Amino acid sequence: MILDIAAGVVALGAIVAALLMWRRVRRVTGEIRDADAQRDVAMSLLAGDIAFGVAAGLAASARLVSAGSATLLIADATGTRGLRAVHGHNDIRQLLHIVEFDDSELAALDAVTGVEVAILGGPDKDPRLTRFAAAAELRNAVFIGLGGEGSLRGLLALGNITGTSHRGRLDGVRALRTPLSAALFPGAPLQLEFARGVAAQREAASKTLHDPLTKLPTRALFVERLQDALDHREAGRPLGVIVIRLGGVMAAAERLGPDAGAEILGQLGSRLESLLRRSDVAARTGESEFSILLLDLRDDAEASTITERLCAGMNEQMVLGDMTLDTEAHAGVRLIEPAEITTTSAVLRDAASALSLAASGDGTFAVHDRQEAGSEPAQLLDDLRAALLTDSLTLHYQPIVDLRDGSVLGAEALVRWFHPERGTVPPMDFLPLAEDAGLAPDLGLWVLRQACLQLRAWQLSFQRTPPLAISVNIAAAHLADPAFAEGVLRVVDDTGVNPDCVILEFSEDSLQAYLQDAPQALTPLTRGGIHLAVDDVGTGHATLEYLRRMPVDILKIGRPFIAALADSDPATSTAHAIVDQGEKLRMSLVAEGVESADQVTRLRDLGCAMAQGYFLARPGDATAMETLLGSGAIELEPAEQQPAAS
Repeated sequence: MILDIAAGVVALGAIVAALLMWRRVRRVTGEIRDADAQRDVAMSLLAGDIAFGVAAGLAASARLVSAGSATLLIADATGTRGLRAVHGHNDIRQLLHIVEFDDSELAALDAVTGVEVAILGGPDKDPRLTRFAAAAELRNAVFIGLGGEGSLRGLLALGNITGTSHRGRLDGVRALRTPLSAALFPGAPLQLEFARGVAAQREAASKTLHDPLTKLPTRALFVERLQDALDHREAGRPLGVIVIRLGGVMAAAERLGPDAGAEILGQLGSRLESLLRRSDVAARTGESEFSILLLDLRDDAEASTITERLCAGMNEQMVLGDMTLDTEAHAGVRLIEPAEITTTSAVLRDAASALSLAASGDGTFAVHDRQEAGSEPAQLLDDLRAALLTDSLTLHYQPIVDLRDGSVLGAEALVRWFHPERGTVPPMDFLPLAEDAGLAPDLGLWVLRQACLQLRAWQLSFQRTPPLAISVNIAAAHLADPAFAEGVLRVVDDTGVNPDCVILEFSEDSLQAYLQDAPQALTPLTRGGIHLAVDDVGTGHATLEYLRRMPVDILKIGRPFIAALADSDPATSTAHAIVDQGEKLRMSLVAEGVESADQVTRLRDLGCAMAQGYFLARPGDATAMETLLGSGAIELEPAEQQPAAS
């Protein structure tokens, strides 16, 4: 009996010793793992490319606490602008870039200022952190407050979409503060990237608002000034807009080379300003086009007098070195009555229409006639409103194809309108009308809802890996609508579609025109899992460096550059440059307007894996798309010609 008790005591002592050893091993292992993660984060932040270094650091941080996502925010003490990077669920990443923070992010930054670690739903239950977690769809999160020896502050949020807790790893979480806070010190990687990013954004904004050659405002700033003038008109006084285009001299600028072209444009800008009144606003709105806003008009006749003087002055010969250059100016005028309700895009469109009339006729300028042009668009607009309310519009779909095997990956949704009296109304006729009338947001959400419903039906009938995706074009006006993202996410949720299968397309110029609004409007969408694409890349004014700062992950190569592949060396083509830069930015690439087997071959050689175009499949209704999906892969090689029968 005594021996049995002694044996039991010995066995119990062995178990206790083993438990103590296991706890010690676990603690040491945890310390080693924490140290390894701390080292990984520190080394990542010293990487040559800070954006990819931060991505690696966030991935290491998430692994340390078994978190599904990691979000890093870096801001200055008072500003609303800063750096954001995200390592998301399913390895979805948003590389480090400069953004305007939303309200929930700013509140969360305030909440962790001076705080080492905060836990969602912890003792203090800070509502600011709760709002941030709700916006990011996190049910559990740990927040680390970061601070350097300067004006920068930061936040690292580690979380899950499930209720999995990280509290057992708080020592490891605290260990991350050292390398991340050190990176905010003056001269450290994140501090330098913050300063560089803010400077680059300011420079981009400056370039966006002022033309570097003429020093005049650009189209974006001109539209702002015009909108302000429409909103604050002086009682009883009309406004006027002149669009003037120069021929002859611009052809000479192209012929003489870039240095001469810059000199010519500089002279034209100076000459135009010398011909204006003090109250007028001039801008360069095109390659050879200038626009003038007439703010202080007594009557319509004065606008014609000013336009005539401008055309005469701009038509005078120009001296460039020992050369004399002739110019040929035409102008279109749009007058705006004091009580008239209109939009900036309608005014500029009407002025451009008058300019075309002047250029094709005998006169130097023409004035837009509202009575003659106003009745038909107004009726068409009323009919469009009715069609939208009665679901009388339809969608066609152009397949997007994998160039490796011909499989259909998804489709781009294209809105179509069959008018009961006019027949088919071209999109180029009714889409600008919808934008001018403020119908673009309603029309865009209608298209998105119908496209998502159709996608859901296809996914149930044609189950594939990866699942089919749908792409929808979004008008520029959405970027200025604060309710846009919420509306999109509601539609996606209502239709039951996985947001990872939804792609929204924006044009380059719309992103450029809404430089300040775009990041804030688009970020909630990417957080919700939706993909963003830039349409017709290379045909607008945005640069790839600018696009790197936007939360987009798909580039669609413009049709002109695909067509040019047949006439140029693929290795030196613009399409090759876009593919190369897209790969460096880890963006997916889609070629638009593919019309031959030769283009397919050249795109494959360039490394572009996805495409759409008439050679692959023409746009068709839902039934045509279903037939295509049921028939298998698209034939990418032209069928060999059979020998003629003898």
